[in-house]
Amino acid sequence: MKGHLRKALKSELGTHHIDYLVLITATVFFLLFLKFFQGERNASYLTVFIFSSFYIVWGIIHHMRDDSVHLKNVLEYILISFGVLLLMMVLFSS
Repeated sequence: MKGHLRKALKSELGTHHIDYLVLITATVFFLLFLKFFQGERNASYLTVFIFSSFYIVWGIIHHMRDDSVHLKNVLEYILISFGVLLLMMVLFSS
């Protein structure tokens, strides 16, 4: 199982390294903006909303590039983004 997962990750990262570089870069900027706007609730909400929207668009484009975009994939990205939004709203509300 470990070998199969490692091989699949190597293949995915090898063929889509630019996609993942963009995602990692955006994630780093997201975290930096959250740190920069710490204590400013509205700016933090906006930052999380923008990143969640970016993540959905990134996921759709990522799957469109290799013709594997399906409703299931889109829903997965939407649900993950919604979960992040909810988590951040709970964390920022206190």
